[in-house]
Amino acid sequence: MKAAPWAVGFAVLAGCQNTQMVVGKWKAEGGSDLPDTTLAIEFKPDGTFRSDSESWSGSGQTVQTLWGTWTLEGDTLVLEHKKVGWAFPGDKRREERLRRERSEADRQVLEMADLNGRWKLEWHNESQFAVSLPMGRFLWKRQ
Repeated sequence: MKAAPWAVGFAVLAGCQNTQMVVGKWKAEGGSDLPDTTLAIEFKPDGTFRSDSESWSGSGQTVQTLWGTWTLEGDTLVLEHKKVGWAFPGDKRREERLRRERSEADRQVLEMADLNGRWKLEWHNESQFAVSLPMGRFLWKRQ
């Protein structure tokens, strides 16, 4: 059975509109396992993203950046992580230690990130969506 051309066109248009809803800068709130962490992500129209997390602990501030690509499959956002970056503002010893251990640390982070790389989006409106991940439930707001 062939689909009517208008039905195919409507499906493509609907997919484009959903994709356009995702494009932009977002900031997260919530996440019960990450109380001292701020999360931000930018989804670009070319299908790439940059995700930044800042966390604070007794050993100081840690900034982690992930880069990769994204696609939308219905209401599921699929993230493929390509690269990770680290910074420890004000702590040169931690930066030097990570530089020595970097390949193993990067591999572990990218593996964990890819395990969490399928986000089922629960849209509240065009400027808010929620995602449940192993580290808690996050409310993302458009910036």
